[in-house]
Amino acid sequence: MAWLCVDKDGTEKISINKPYRFVPKGIWYRNYMIVYDFSKLSGLVEFDEKVQKHKQTLVSVLPKGSIFKLINRVLTWDDEPVEI
Repeated sequence: MAWLCVDKDGTEKISINKPYRFVPKGIWYRNYMIVYDFSKLSGLVEFDEKVQKHKQTLVSVLPKGSIFKLINRVLTWDDEPVEI
């Protein structure tokens, strides 16, 4: 299975794990990034550097319009991720 979601800026993403919303940045992360990294770091700057170093572990970006083609509806930042 896979999960679809949309960042605050409209970036469409797909993940093999259920992603979780990171509100201060307006983006989605896979669950272990939030549970493992964020809980152990003291500040957002340090967290940001850690994320930049491990970009391959984040959700993957899809071409614009892909989510609509897959599920026949538009997702926005306000929507929860959709499992397909």
